[in-house]
Amino acid sequence: MEKLAQFREVLKQMKQGYRMLIAGYGQVKDLTQGNFELHESFLNGLLKVSPTVRGYQGVAKLVSAQIETLKQAKRSYQVFQQSDCFSAKEMDYLLKIYNRLGRESLLNLEELRVLLTDGSLRMSEAERLLAIDDLLDKQLQGLQFLRAFNAQNHLLRMQRLKEIRDLRSTGQLYASPSFH
Repeated sequence: MEKLAQFREVLKQMKQGYRMLIAGYGQVKDLTQGNFELHESFLNGLLKVSPTVRGYQGVAKLVSAQIETLKQAKRSYQVFQQSDCFSAKEMDYLLKIYNRLGRESLLNLEELRVLLTDGSLRMSEAERLLAIDDLLDKQLQGLQFLRAFNAQNHLLRMQRLKEIRDLRSTGQLYASPSFH
């Protein structure tokens, strides 16, 4: 009877974890889709900007860094989720970090849109270019944080996978007939 209660509790926790992971994956997917739609509208609005600002390399670097941030967050979340090495609570934490980085990236994109829209700000081209550089620095710092964060979690994942393999090997050793 006690075993049955334990199995029910494990099943309940598994269902709860599965629901959390599905909801988290949906949030990452929605965030990514929203970012690509913003990129499309941003590129359409870019036609109104002066050629100097429009052709500024910092704009392309910023957009590339934003896309890279979202791709890495999504890819890493999927790898961590599929590895079964992280608890539901840990996956929730990872999702919160990725969502925060995504929101910051979208805010940077919105600030860039304002900087590149004619008539939205009274700024010289030089001031706009400096502001774009500041946004690029913020985005690159976020991407650098993401890479370090992912590296730590990939290392943790690898350590946990090694522990699982070691436990299986130990279990096979003790189960072998020569040990008895």
